[in-house]
Amino acid sequence: MSVLESLSEKHQALLWIAAWKEGEKAARLLEYLGDPGGEKLRAPLQTLLQNPKDKIEEEATRELKRLGSEGRESLFAHAEGGWFLEYFKGESPLVFYVLMRDLPKAKAGRVLKDLSKEMRRSLKSLKEVQIPEPLLQWIRNDCANRFPSVSLDQIQNLGAFGKLGTLSSEQLIRLMKEVGLHEMAIAFCKVNRSATRAILHRLSTEDAKELRNRIKKGGDFSLELQREAQLNILDLDIEKMNAEGLVVEIGFSVFSKAFTKESQTIAPLFIYKLTPRQGYILKRYIDQNIATGSPEKAQKVQERVLDALLRIQKNSEE
Repeated sequence: MSVLESLSEKHQALLWIAAWKEGEKAARLLEYLGDPGGEKLRAPLQTLLQNPKDKIEEEATRELKRLGSEGRESLFAHAEGGWFLEYFKGESPLVFYVLMRDLPKAKAGRVLKDLSKEMRRSLKSLKEVQIPEPLLQWIRNDCANRFPSVSLDQIQNLGAFGKLGTLSSEQLIRLMKEVGLHEMAIAFCKVNRSATRAILHRLSTEDAKELRNRIKKGGDFSLELQREAQLNILDLDIEKMNAEGLVVEIGFSVFSKAFTKESQTIAPLFIYKLTPRQGYILKRYIDQNIATGSPEKAQKVQERVLDALLRIQKNSEE
């Protein structure tokens, strides 16, 4: 109907479901959209309600099918809690109510603690409102579809490297730290003590101790690999990195080179498992390195990343 054409798809779906399932009681739902959103929808809702009930049901069924999810594989379920605060800033209490119900407890807690007191009060009052299940489901789909989607075929085509997408946020950070420490050990294995001491002073006590031990153990690294690791670290603005995040960020810089223009589309699978700050750092490195990458170089880095995962697993078993 033309009365809805100027509204967002989310608002169109809300009005169709409200008119279909709640009838004259539907106006109560608009109270939880806040102003001016709620007031903006009152007139269109009243226009819908002037139609016969059977016509509303027929039209609603057709329109919801048109507006609904297209079956994309969203990263909504994998995203770290901070992304929800970023993606849903300024949203209505109704949307946050659905998020709180569906998110794992830890993620929901992080989102909830950063919401305003007014929003938390609105969420509490919504517990007493009977919200139609079709409306809840549509909001779930709408929330999920705001996040990027990743092709399962592309993940499978990357074999073992693609399976890294099953790592949790904590496991991914641990892997990035292992990649970063190994890169630094390669770079400084044949460097004089004064240069090594300078980099050790930039690290946390724990990371400096681990790197020192790895340098002492040495390794059978080719001159080409050592040179590559040294250049990689020299390209980074280490002086601006804090001690706690330096090793992980070096890991990001290495990991970013495992992607090509073809496989870049699965990068969000990893980006959204990190905090927004970390995710943007990884994305920046991927964007910087993608132009100079090649399938051959990417394959070598993928193998190095997988070797790092094997080292972690081996150490966990010991």
